Amino acid sequence: FFRHFSPRFSAPHTVFLAMFATSSPFELIWLSSSLFSVGATIQRIIGRGTFLLLYGLGAMSSVLIAAYNRHSASGASGVLAAYAYHALAAPRARHSLFGVEMGGRAALMVNAALATWPMINGGSAPMAMALTGTPALVGAAIWYATSRG
Repeated sequence: FFRHFSPRFSAPHTVFLAMFATSSPFELIWLSSSLFSVGATIQRIIGRGTFLLLYGLGAMSSVLIAAYNRHSASGASGVLAAYAYHALAAPRARHSLFGVEMGGRAALMVNAALATWPMINGGSAPMAMALTGTPALVGAAIWYATSRG
């Protein structure tokens, strides 16, 4: 797993693959369902190309921070960027996470908490905040750029 999904600048393929790294089957199911629930809506708002840019920039921001700090990346980064964008673009939208209905901002916070939980338990709280906060900022920046016309 770490040979292919832990981002290292000396092995360029790992920088790309780390954007999709998950550490457990639960995380894979959670990220897939989260992306499925919000992805289609965002694609209708900004188009497929801009959505791919949003997801890719959000994921790559986390991967570059992880590679620079020699830390494993979070595969949740692209999803966090998408949720941050959606929380700003459609603040009254409702989301269902594991059967619990909540607003867009609450869904962003729950997703961020789920993404940071393993790293915080591992004793890496500042790195967890950087790896999940940066993609959310990327999502917010793309919302700002696309909403300004």
